[in-house]
Amino acid sequence: MGGYIAVVDGGPGSYGSWFPDLPGCTAMGQTIETLAVNAREAMRDWASVLTEQGGVLPRPSSPEGLRQNVDVVEALQAGAHLTEIAMV
Repeated sequence: MGGYIAVVDGGPGSYGSWFPDLPGCTAMGQTIETLAVNAREAMRDWASVLTEQGGVLPRPSSPEGLRQNVDVVEALQAGAHLTEIAMV
């Protein structure tokens, strides 16, 4: 399985992320490395609940497509950045 683009904000000691393609899927971490581990776990948990309920994982959006999302644009303007998190 591939990955999804996360919107990452914050700074040392307090990073956060959310996934525009996975509503309600968020993660936090004190370091970028911890955030990445927590984000992978959050995605797996989110996907597990979705599939258990009979849902189908959404197709990941491209970074260009996400830059058309008003919430993503606002986050980027406030200093956030986009990064792909692999769902492994």
